[in-house]
Amino acid sequence: MDGTLVEHVIDFAEMRQRIYAVADADPMGKDLERDCVLTLANKLSPGGQEECQYIFDEITRDALKNMKLMPGGADLIRYLRDRNVKLAIFTKNREENAQIVSDSYLREVMTIDGEVSCVCVDDDPLFYPIIGRDSKISGGNILRNKPFPDAILHICKVWGCDPSHVVMVGDNENDDITAANRAGCGGSVLLTQKGGTQYDTHSGFVLGDTEEEIRERIPSLRVESMFELRSYLEALLDERDLRDGALKKPMNVSINSF
Repeated sequence: MDGTLVEHVIDFAEMRQRIYAVADADPMGKDLERDCVLTLANKLSPGGQEECQYIFDEITRDALKNMKLMPGGADLIRYLRDRNVKLAIFTKNREENAQIVSDSYLREVMTIDGEVSCVCVDDDPLFYPIIGRDSKISGGNILRNKPFPDAILHICKVWGCDPSHVVMVGDNENDDITAANRAGCGGSVLLTQKGGTQYDTHSGFVLGDTEEEIRERIPSLRVESMFELRSYLEALLDERDLRDGALKKPMNVSINSF
């Protein structure tokens, strides 16, 4: 969500700094690698975990309070829904916060100039599934998050499709693009800022610099806005319709965040 479906408002550098400071002061954290803040927090003492959770919750509250949907996002989601494209959210944020973002998009997608444009009901949600860092699947298990491909593969299983039929959209090479490429997605799209610059939105997970690891971070497409992304997807869907003669097999898009 953060930096993809909604505008970037979280200071990830500050978040990593605060969590690493807790780890430095924690008796169980002194010798731990300073990598993904979520993984690191879970390895600390109960007191350290509680302190980290307070930091995460504080940052999340501020982010939700200042949340703005990404320009062009609602139009893109409305277009994809009209074209029978399945949508999912895969995020390192909490599932309940992802649902808040989904609800915000639902309100925007359902109305154009104050008029209801489509109807989304309980058995046909806008985004499904929604996978957060705390989401539990069958058996009560929590999936490993980005850059691991587990959640993407789970989404594909729910949708009943091969990863090669899925396009993953994210704003971070380290976490998002790597997860997409490891899952074998048909496309991995990196959403950047104007001029191709990227915000610091990674969790702290450190990837190596072998040829394979560098290749995992390379997206198949870079775009600078949701408007640009829509133009590419329109062309892709139109080309498929011309090739197949009809919309036979829904394309699937996993929109992601933090």
